[in-house]
Amino acid sequence: VVVSSAQKRQIYLAFRPLDSDFPLTVAFPIFVGNALDFLVGNKSSTILGVRPSQAFSLSSDNGAPVTVLTEGRQWTVPVPKGASNVIVRDIRRVGVYSVQSGKLKSKVYASLKNSQESNIAPRSVVTLGSARVGATSSPTRFEDFWKPVLLLALAVLGFEWFVFARRS
Repeated sequence: VVVSSAQKRQIYLAFRPLDSDFPLTVAFPIFVGNALDFLVGNKSSTILGVRPSQAFSLSSDNGAPVTVLTEGRQWTVPVPKGASNVIVRDIRRVGVYSVQSGKLKSKVYASLKNSQESNIAPRSVVTLGSARVGATSSPTRFEDFWKPVLLLALAVLGFEWFVFARRS
């Protein structure tokens, strides 16, 4: 792997990943994540999303106080003695907040996101308006029976071999 950060950040590989077993390994998603962070310039790691009035923790730069700025309003959150993190509890409105502590800068996005929207697990019952829709079982297909049919065929073959071996 060779990287170039001249005018445009680029990553060169000495092989074609799809012609190898690299995409099948545990290291592949880690490589892709690190490659994207390099290509973007680590901008994605300085973004945080929270709900209004939700407390969250931020790192401070060598104990420097954390300054929060939004739409003309600015306040400082002091860092407790001996701590490297600060807990921010004062975000009450939806919007974009700029946070700075020494040389560290980041953005905090406060939105009214719903935790149920991110839950992608299948549900047994879904409520649509006043109606409740329940889950149904999937229809039976031929593909569902290949394992028992295979086991039955192996049992018949084993019994036939046993009868043949007993007679000879």
